[in-house]
Amino acid sequence: MNCTPFRRGGQRDAAGAWCDRYEAERATYTVLSRVAPGSVGTLVRDMGAAVRKGQVRASLADEEGWVLVELTFESLWEARARLLGMGRAVEVLEPEPLRLSMVDYARQIVDLYETGSRRG
Repeated sequence: MNCTPFRRGGQRDAAGAWCDRYEAERATYTVLSRVAPGSVGTLVRDMGAAVRKGQVRASLADEEGWVLVELTFESLWEARARLLGMGRAVEVLEPEPLRLSMVDYARQIVDLYETGSRRG
């Protein structure tokens, strides 16, 4: 959820106060990822607010050009759903439960398509 408070004459309204409380209390699930060369822009475009400001660590690119990026989501489930769509462009480094869940879902997808099961 994007919570952008409304301001009138420099003063915050009740919705702005609610937004402050929501942002402070909502669950956050932080993910350290490794992003393929040339894919940081796509990640920023597709993930939007999940990319924490200042967390694209281009100076920490490895010898293959992959960049460390810290992302935040509301849950493991949201992180998995959004990151699976990035395919090989993003590797989850931490946390381990998300990494294992990504592997499990990838194996399930491969199994579905390799078995040749077709309906219709």
